[in-house]
Amino acid sequence: MKGKHKFEELRFQNYHGYEKEQQGDFRFWMWFRADWYESVIMTKTHPTTEMNSMDWNHLIELDVQVVSQAVDTCQNMHLLDIMSFNCHWNKEVVTQFYATLYVDCPGKKFHWMLQGERYSVTYCRFSSILGFPDADLGRPKIHDENVIDDAEMQYMYDSAYGEVKFGETSGLIPYYKFMNQILRYTLSPKAGNSDRISNMSRNLLAKMTPGSSEFSVFDFLWEEIICTSISPKRGYHYAPYIFHMIKEVTGINILADQNHLVYRPNKGTVDRLLNIGTHARPKRRGQSSSQAPGSSVDPSEPGPSSSRGPSRGPGKKKGMLNFISCGLFACFNIGKHNAEEIHAHRQHVDEQLLKIETRQKALMAKNDMEHSPVRAPISTTRGVRWGTSLRCMEALCCLMMRTLEAMRAPTARTRRTCQLPTLPPMTTMEMEMTTTTGSGLGGASPFWRLMPKGE
Repeated sequence: MKGKHKFEELRFQNYHGYEKEQQGDFRFWMWFRADWYESVIMTKTHPTTEMNSMDWNHLIELDVQVVSQAVDTCQNMHLLDIMSFNCHWNKEVVTQFYATLYVDCPGKKFHWMLQGERYSVTYCRFSSILGFPDADLGRPKIHDENVIDDAEMQYMYDSAYGEVKFGETSGLIPYYKFMNQILRYTLSPKAGNSDRISNMSRNLLAKMTPGSSEFSVFDFLWEEIICTSISPKRGYHYAPYIFHMIKEVTGINILADQNHLVYRPNKGTVDRLLNIGTHARPKRRGQSSSQAPGSSVDPSEPGPSSSRGPSRGPGKKKGMLNFISCGLFACFNIGKHNAEEIHAHRQHVDEQLLKIETRQKALMAKNDMEHSPVRAPISTTRGVRWGTSLRCMEALCCLMMRTLEAMRAPTARTRRTCQLPTLPPMTTMEMEMTTTTGSGLGGASPFWRLMPKGE
């Protein structure tokens, strides 16, 4: 079989008629399947494409006209159920499906292997598993059409919403931009450049024009799964739908390791996405804010603002001095946290040892055995006063910042005349060596502490 076929054709060849080639990995029957899994699928950063399900109630509650119109269109096109379908998935199961998939076009079946076992599902059963009615299978099919060209997409764009780039999201009027956004998470996911609208995604978006004829939603998913399986550049889409189908067909309760998130944008996010409302970016003077011909958006709705307004540039980056100051405080807090954990651990160990010793000597007294008295608990006084040390750290940071400012001054005179801050009064500190005994930590261990004088 090796070298006799193009890899695109191997998806449609029944490899079960051949003897098993792959002997090292029981998951795969042919070398082609194992090679595809190792060199195409698993080399991707994210083998399965991110997908979200829609929360229609949340979108309606946003009370944005464009969003409400998009929801109405999805309802008219019978998309509400499949786009709100939610199912976590297992990445390994889905990638094995794509690696071992054989498409029986005449019989309209998918055949695949899972952990060396063969499974199959028919076109009709797959659609019923996902909840599609029989009427959906009889509707016109998008993949029977040719991919629409740029000229047929002109009505979706308007220069008022950015530079018009046909086949991309730039310049799309708000209705089509939001529709493309929710389709990208559900029926037409993207793994690479999410701004591109390519292949049958164009036809699907055109079908979302109000008043368009209905189409078979499940057939679109079926054909896109086939296209995904033969393209080494695509991500592996529709993981929630495929994983749910596999669980139903195999009858195995497979644990999921990837979450199927729910798309719940806030109103500000939607406004920024669509360049409408108070969150829109200012447009150049003289730009038209009218809607494109054929748009379903109400022309009375405010478009992008044409006023310049105050620019909201990116925030200033923190300077080197602030960076160093934050670093010093971070180091101090780490030391404080570690010291508190060590102190708590020592106290716990001492309590446990004291209980054991008390019990042991109680038994010795019961048997009239000589024993020493039970020792007193180790003092739990902490060796560092963190309030005092914090003031020391603040003064040290301030001192370092002033010193660096002086070093960066343009002239030597600035360096000489730079005044350093006065340190706040602090309690005299002295270093004291302490030794822990009987703490269960493997004998005597030295611990250095900062002890205030007089304690």
